[in-house]
Amino acid sequence: MPTGSTDVDHLAVAADGVTMFAYDNTGKLFYKSTNAGVTWSTYLLGANLEANTVVAMAVSPNFAT
Repeated sequence: MPTGSTDVDHLAVAADGVTMFAYDNTGKLFYKSTNAGVTWSTYLLGANLEANTVVAMAVSPNFAT
């Protein structure tokens, strides 16, 4: 999981089993891992996401690659 001062609210795994998404609603941070959680990229969204949006990202070919 992302480390540091984060509070992950939602977690989703893509069908490939290695692409993962995590969302911190408090900090408005979105995390993506393409190696089963070994490393994470962080994106500041500045907006609230619902759990179903995070899941949609996990199944969308545009986000899960």
